[in-house]
Amino acid sequence: MKRLVLMFGILAGVASVGECIEAENKISAEYIVGCIAEEYNKCQKIVNSGGIPPAYECEKSNMCTFGAIAFKVLGDKDKEAQYAEKIISLSPALLQRDLVVIAIRDIDANIAQSILGGTYFRLVEYYRAKNDGENFVRIAAEGCGKVVGMSEEYLPFLCNWTGVVLSEAKMYHEAQALFKKVCDLNLKSKFSEMLSSSGDGCFLLASLYMEGKGVRQDYVKKAELLKKGCDLDSSISCGALGESYLKGQGVVKNHSIAKRFFGKGCDLGSQEACNEYRKLNQTGGVQ
Repeated sequence: MKRLVLMFGILAGVASVGECIEAENKISAEYIVGCIAEEYNKCQKIVNSGGIPPAYECEKSNMCTFGAIAFKVLGDKDKEAQYAEKIISLSPALLQRDLVVIAIRDIDANIAQSILGGTYFRLVEYYRAKNDGENFVRIAAEGCGKVVGMSEEYLPFLCNWTGVVLSEAKMYHEAQALFKKVCDLNLKSKFSEMLSSSGDGCFLLASLYMEGKGVRQDYVKKAELLKKGCDLDSSISCGALGESYLKGQGVVKNHSIAKRFFGKGCDLGSQEACNEYRKLNQTGGVQ
């Protein structure tokens, strides 16, 4: 349940959601709470009873967020995406009328923004998994553009991926601005998804300095950014910083320090960093 409610920004008040939706739509609060708690059978019973309106008109009964949650639990990614697309199309006023928002906003005044951010997050992952590049770019860019009004925890993921797309299109100055925006937030990721932290944004910005894309090539600046990214627990930043010390790029060549950063990158989940750490172990720190 923790993973699900985090994705949709529902951090508290699950019982309140049940009571609110039950009062408005005559669906059992027990089933609603059970569904949000990822009880498959209770979600299925609500769907089978017609308790969730179609995505194209879910705003009429203010059930769009609950619909997305229910189909997430049921594992129907396509239907979940339909409700998610509806959520991001809602005006701010309509989103404030969503029953999940109403039930929780007394506890969390920013719940609407958190739900919006989490919805963009899940849609980007959905389209990426389907190899739907057009919609992936559309949602990531739109989410990054709206992210000022959302919970900052989603900004790194959305803006990093938008920056990657811009960089691949050789729009380096635009990509640099997004990577810097993310890096400057100093946020550690709450998610396991690739490029979901400020530290990953620092790595992407460092990559531009390493390759001289849109900026003057500067290995010292690259190393500084990688150090910041590693301090923010970005595994790829730590691994790349280890490589900098191994080669003496922007820093004084030092295999002992390289090994330390490879070790941290490995501990944070980078298999590539683990491989480099192992190589240094086998050679006694000499390559």
